Amino acid sequence: VSQSSIDAINVIITEAEAVIAEDRLNINLANTYIYYLQRAWKAVLDSKVTMDPNAIDYNAEGNYRLFWRDNGASVTTSAKEFESNDDAPWGFYAYNVETGTYDRFDKYDNNGKCGSATERGKAWYRAQEYCFVSSTGHFHACTSGVNVKVASPAIVFTAPKDGIYYVTITVRRDKANQTNTLYLRSRYLKDGLMECAKEDCIFDKAYGTAEIDGTNGQTPQTLDFYVRMKQGDRVTLEDEAYTSGSESSGRTIITDLSITSGYNVEHPYTLEEAEAHPRFYDAVAVGIGTVGTPNLNTQGNVIYDLSGRPLTKLTHPGIYIQGGRKIVR
Repeated sequence: VSQSSIDAINVIITEAEAVIAEDRLNINLANTYIYYLQRAWKAVLDSKVTMDPNAIDYNAEGNYRLFWRDNGASVTTSAKEFESNDDAPWGFYAYNVETGTYDRFDKYDNNGKCGSATERGKAWYRAQEYCFVSSTGHFHACTSGVNVKVASPAIVFTAPKDGIYYVTITVRRDKANQTNTLYLRSRYLKDGLMECAKEDCIFDKAYGTAEIDGTNGQTPQTLDFYVRMKQGDRVTLEDEAYTSGSESSGRTIITDLSITSGYNVEHPYTLEEAEAHPRFYDAVAVGIGTVGTPNLNTQGNVIYDLSGRPLTKLTHPGIYIQGGRKIVR
């Protein structure tokens, strides 16, 4: 079910428990909490996500899978799509964190900083930089280099048509991270522009520390979300690290990466499914005028009513839920 609906009902339960513990409960408050709990519980039931990843037809038009695991073993890639850096639909870039610009990787072989063909296969990269994405899923951010100071490998998906897409990427490390927090980030690029400010990611997920997963990145971490796109617009999947040292990010491995527009051709994703997910970026509805402009419907910033419904704007003062807490606006 939707995380936002769980957060909403938890807020109400926590407040009700506090009222009871402080012996402040009366019949009016009881009726109020019963009313809001019933609404919030209905929101939980209504938010059930029916998507079964095993039911997705990856051979269907509009469905794309770049990395996956066969029987839990080695990472498999769609070689034909990976070998073509042509934005149809995949592109492989270096994101310059300081300038907010994207430079297409111009080399594809096993002679760069990505390592041996046995360990990491061929990779898209720029010469002399520890910034690459390889055919075996190795994802390496650059914290120092010849051409840029800080760069992130970026896998860029260009929407072949208007529609709602479900994006999922899972990463892990085969060696524990030692120094700094790593980040999975996604940015939305509009109208053919290939630039976006560092702070304008639509979603991000920290990983690689003991506080997050207890294993310094060796436990798989997934970032998934729905996005409604216009044909020709782009969404990115990036790996960022800001502390120097090759071990900071060099052993991050993508174990799953897919972008799909439906279960199959006959059953595309619906707006209702996307809105029920805790992470949904609607670039069409918000009509963004500049690259990377965020809207309310992003995890951590989205505001919900007490039924757990996400709001795109606040029409009147009241009590709302944001970040799992009750707020008054």
